[in-house]
Amino acid sequence: LLSHSNSFGFEMEKDAAGCRALNRNYYCRRWFEVMTVQECIQYVESHLEIRPATDNGAYTSGRTIRPAGCVNHSVGCAQPSVDVFFNTMNKSSAGWGVNALLGDFHKGEGRIILALQWNGRPWGCGSGSKGSWNNTKVQWEICEPAGHTYAGGTMVGYDVAKNQGYFDRMWKMVVAWNVYMVKKFGYPISGISDHAESYRAGYGSNHGDVGQWWPKHGKSMDA
Repeated sequence: LLSHSNSFGFEMEKDAAGCRALNRNYYCRRWFEVMTVQECIQYVESHLEIRPATDNGAYTSGRTIRPAGCVNHSVGCAQPSVDVFFNTMNKSSAGWGVNALLGDFHKGEGRIILALQWNGRPWGCGSGSKGSWNNTKVQWEICEPAGHTYAGGTMVGYDVAKNQGYFDRMWKMVVAWNVYMVKKFGYPISGISDHAESYRAGYGSNHGDVGQWWPKHGKSMDA
């Protein structure tokens, strides 16, 4: 998404160690639209609902983290409704829980529900050979459009052309949301990841999201 390049239009500068750092004047970019940091913040806040999932185990545990990054997930099924996923998460039996849910892009610009505390410890990416990014990274699920199925981790029957509008609206929100969270917690762009990256790094379970979806529209964590 933003973790490896400035392909979203972030102005970056190299620090002494050669790491990417945000320039004070950075901004986020779509294919045809530029948003300043303040516009990203305003866009998020105009679509944000704080609705704690008070029955979820990750919420009731009361545990918090000091975020060093984030993990972007997609839900892995053809369900665009953010309320459906909130209701699924808001159960003591859920077994998973993330800080936020992004969806309803089939209805318009979309919505974000903050379902855990801002810095609540999520039950999101599982664990890997080195530990778990649940202990260090805030996380969210992104709803997918209707109309496809899955065979293993592969989308089947996904109509790229039909879903382009959905994807564009989702993309705008996800970029703005990632900017928002970088500004809120101050973690580096290098801390932004997806579930697949958590697995490859040894800090998550073996899932492929968001790489099973975004490349169909020419996008990825790199571009």
